[in-house]
Amino acid sequence: MAALRDRDRRLRRVIRWLTLIAMATGFLSTLIYSTGADLAIRYVNPELGAWWDAHQFAIMEVSATALGLLIAVRCAARLIEETRTRRRAKVSSLVLSAIIALPLSSEVASIARLGWDGGGAPTRNFLQGRAGYGAGNILDKIVIGSVYFLKSTALAALIGFALYAVVWVITMSFDKDGATEPAERSIP
Repeated sequence: MAALRDRDRRLRRVIRWLTLIAMATGFLSTLIYSTGADLAIRYVNPELGAWWDAHQFAIMEVSATALGLLIAVRCAARLIEETRTRRRAKVSSLVLSAIIALPLSSEVASIARLGWDGGGAPTRNFLQGRAGYGAGNILDKIVIGSVYFLKSTALAALIGFALYAVVWVITMSFDKDGATEPAERSIP
């Protein structure tokens, strides 16, 4: 029983670290993409700056998708009582999330692009009026990039919840002993 708890703690720690890495990578890539700070990277290291400029948008998309999938796995696992089925479903969902994150990111990103451009002018005008033209344009790009990242994360989380539900049902159907820990069974 203690070994199972240790494995569960290690799994939670891995998921927590993966979530933090996805958040940090997404935040940095969104901020650098929105502000155009990749030019500073080019001045320090031209090869790294060129690579970053070519891949920063894809990094932002994959980070948002991975973050959404990880949030879904973390939240959905809490909805199920503590069993071996929960642990198996969590591991299986993580593996499937890692497999589908890259292909899913382009689809999520194309859906997240819908709807923002139509009403963007009032936000830009408000920010320019408050902060000035130059700073207002930068703030507008940061707001647009942040909303795009959050929309991508939310869409990926919805897909992640569906993925976890399917994996959980499949895992439950293959579980032979009723999905309960031996220590949790009541003896009649």
